[in-house]
Amino acid sequence: MVIDFVDSLLGRSSSRARRDDRRGQKVSLWVLLVGVLVAFGGGFFVGGRFGGSAAGPGQAGLNAGGGGRAPELVGEVDTAPIDDQAYVVVAYPGLVAADAKTRADALATWLRGQGLAKAKPYPYPAATGTMWVVAVYFRGASEAAATVAKLRALPESVPDEIFMQRRGEEGWPLPLTIR
Repeated sequence: MVIDFVDSLLGRSSSRARRDDRRGQKVSLWVLLVGVLVAFGGGFFVGGRFGGSAAGPGQAGLNAGGGGRAPELVGEVDTAPIDDQAYVVVAYPGLVAADAKTRADALATWLRGQGLAKAKPYPYPAATGTMWVVAVYFRGASEAAATVAKLRALPESVPDEIFMQRRGEEGWPLPLTIR
């Protein structure tokens, strides 16, 4: 009774009307709960059969471990030198810096996929500004020889025209000391 009086002062409806509203809410909550359970159950039984799964055999569907990658900004290219010695396999002196950086990153990614794990784009300081190059880092004479052998054993169809032109030149790849 007191609650009905306070409700009427605050402009709320009577307790009987609220009880009817709650009953309607309970029904809609039950429908929502059943719908969610059906969705999760369906996902469990389907198990990634549609749309393909990114996981390989014996792997979990989510890659929460991150694979040992360092945190980075999305879209940012990692250009930090790995070592102080590298082979420059291609340079982009005549291109706009943004285009050269994009091409250097794409080629470095492709080279890493070909077994040259230390291939990275590098902003080489030049007299006219920054010139983007692709550097394949190495440490010591034996790793240098192995890197040159891997570079020369690359397939004929490399997805970079400038790389293909430079590849046939005398003295390629060019050794460089990174400071």
